[in-house]
Amino acid sequence: MQIHYIFFYLLYGYLIFTSTYMLVCAIASNFPRKKLKNTFTNFNRKFAIIVPAYKNDKVIKESLAENLKIAYPEELFKIIVVGDHLKTETIEELRKTKAEVLDMHFEHSAKLRCVKAAYDIVKEGDFDNVIVIDIDNVMEPNYLYKLNQKLTHHVVILQTHRVAKNLDTAVSILDAISEEINNSIFRKGMQNLGLHSALIGSGIVFRRDYFLDKLMGFKSVGGFDKEIEVEIGKENLFAYYDDNIFLFDEKTRLFSEFQSQRRRWMSAQLFYLRKNLLKSLWALISKGNVHYFNKILQFMLLPRVLMLGSTFLFFVLHYFVLSYFFVPAAASFFITLTAFVIAVPFKFYKPKYLKSLVYVPFLFLTVLKSLTKLKGANRNFIPTPHHTSEEDIK
Repeated sequence: MQIHYIFFYLLYGYLIFTSTYMLVCAIASNFPRKKLKNTFTNFNRKFAIIVPAYKNDKVIKESLAENLKIAYPEELFKIIVVGDHLKTETIEELRKTKAEVLDMHFEHSAKLRCVKAAYDIVKEGDFDNVIVIDIDNVMEPNYLYKLNQKLTHHVVILQTHRVAKNLDTAVSILDAISEEINNSIFRKGMQNLGLHSALIGSGIVFRRDYFLDKLMGFKSVGGFDKEIEVEIGKENLFAYYDDNIFLFDEKTRLFSEFQSQRRRWMSAQLFYLRKNLLKSLWALISKGNVHYFNKILQFMLLPRVLMLGSTFLFFVLHYFVLSYFFVPAAASFFITLTAFVIAVPFKFYKPKYLKSLVYVPFLFLTVLKSLTKLKGANRNFIPTPHHTSEEDIK
């Protein structure tokens, strides 16, 4: 057998597996099986809300003002702003609010270092749960009330539903659609299949004891959420997802920002894949730990925009040139496309959003370019740029 035949057999075996995996999860996202039920209890849980704030002074002032308006008894939640390299006047202004503000200047900045800085406050307080949100995130008004209804002692980790705060550029619309695809496939779909949902960098709710026991052992610079996923997978714990508790998140507006963000995510994904592939396989064989193995399996999958772009290119290639592999090429493309069509929420099927699809090829090239810059990205802090509502993005 010629070498190029072997290459294509392996390639399309991988692509068809990946596309089928996503299709099954996309379908499962529409047939809920495993949901957290409202407890209807009068017990009010107490929350510590940690906000790592690296620079971006205007953004933290704007988002904190919104989050302090949340509809929940003031004595039952505390917002802890960990300001890293914020201006002195910003720190002073934030301290005039009801938030607790830490003024930090880390030599090597990282989100995890900011979260760890709040450890003593969480330890000394009588909190029930700890929430980590990003500098730009805004909780919906009933965010804590909804969590209070859903959380019970057996819930160790819960991922809430991040939704777009802005849809003002083509890139931000595509970024929002991409995240909703991931929400459907890797969070809602996984949970409905009885597997733990994927986490993302913010809107994560921890049970206090787990947060205190595990936090100081984490070491990631990039990929904070990936390290958590690996650890809960090893322990065979279940990470829940609730798609009805909304956290508003600023979506990237520019191609350059999208590239930087995806570079960081892919680097972290490859790092934890290399580190855990054989370990997770052994855990599956020796202990039947499906959660751990499935999580590492997800790290093997191509990012969604790369999957769609590459399967389309191979489909076109085999249609016009190498026709003998046309069937698997067409299958991988149309299965991928079907999975995405199912996974995208109906609200995005409007002309004002669909016209942004013409920029998908540019997004594909942007992510493809980021593959050449993955080396060392997981060891360096690469913040995502944020903007205030007052700024014009050109």
